Parts: sequence; structure tokens; C-alpha cells
Amino acid sequence: MLPAIDVGLMDNHLSAHEGIVSRLQLYLKIAKDRNVTQVLEKQLQVMKNHVVVMNQLLNPSQQGQVVLPPIPQTTGDNGTEAPVNAGIQIEDRHITLDAHSTANAMANDNFISASAMKNPVVKKIHSEMALQQEAIAKMYNQILETNGWVKSSMAKQQEQIDTANYYSNIPGTHKMTDQTHFNHQNYEQQ
Repeated sequence: MLPAIDVGLMDNHLSAHEGIVSRLQLYLKIAKDRNVTQVLEKQLQVMKNHVVVMNQLLNPSQQGQVVLPPIPQTTGDNGTEAPVNAGIQIEDRHITLDAHSTANAMANDNFISASAMKNPVVKKIHSEMALQQEAIAKMYNQILETNGWVKSSMAKQQEQIDTANYYSNIPGTHKMTDQTHFNHQNYEQQ
């Protein structure tokens, strides 16, 4: 039998998965960009795999080891229908932004849940689930960056130096920070 906290967290995850699976299925019907649909297909299958695995973990009669399948490879021929309007006006950019956010949220949720879970198998599998969701989020991020659908701002050099210098006084780190104290000239020489 599993600890109550593990069961409660998986109950929460399964209800979230139910809604996310439905939303991803809808997105697959309306997305036009093939790169977006390929990642949606992977994320959808990952979510379905997570549901199956959690149900196996929850089954007290489960025999044998429960294993999380890897992220599926896209075959390009999974029978996905041509995009339809479905009465919803949403661009591939917005689908990708939402699916990216969902994958990030699921990764965070799984990491946090794994840290609270007591059963070592359940804990390990949820850590693996988090890593899968993180990988899916990276795939979406690549699409977002490639298409110019997000703006990534880099910090200015002086802001980076100022931040490092500000925290160089943390007690117990003076030996390390004395050697790495930054100024503009030292940074440019590196």
C-alpha cells in the first residue's frame, strides 16, 4: 500500500492530466505548423503514458515493476487529421505558448510532488516524469525562438557584474569571492 500523500498527489495529477489531454487533443485538431503538431503529439502521448503509469502505481494488485516509457519519437504518420477550425480562433503561436507553459508547469509540479512523495518507486517515476515534461518544454521553446514568437532579453554586462559584486559579501564565501570579485576591466579581459 502506498502512503496517503503519494495517493493524494497522484489523484491531483490525474485530474490535471484529464483536462490537459483534452486540451492537447483540441490543439492537434487546429494547429497548422507541422513542428508544433509533432511536439503536441509527443506531449499528448507523454501525458497518456503518465496516466497509465500512475494508474499502475495506484493499483494494489500491480505485479512487477512499473516503468515509465520514454518520450515517443514522431513518426510523421500517426493519422493526425488536417487542421480544422473547430469553431475556435487560435494561432499556432498561442497554442505553442500555452503548451510550453503547461509542460513547464507539469515539470515543476512533478519535481515538487516527487520531493514530497514517500514511496521510492513513486518518487523516482515522478522525477522521471518531470524530466520528460522539461524536455517537451525545451522542444516548444525551440519552436518559439525559431519562429520569433518569444523575446529573450539578455542582461547588460554591468547588471551582471553589479549583481555578482552585491552578493560577494555573503558570510562564509569571502575566500571564493575575493578571487572572483568582478569589475568591468577584469570581465573584458576574460
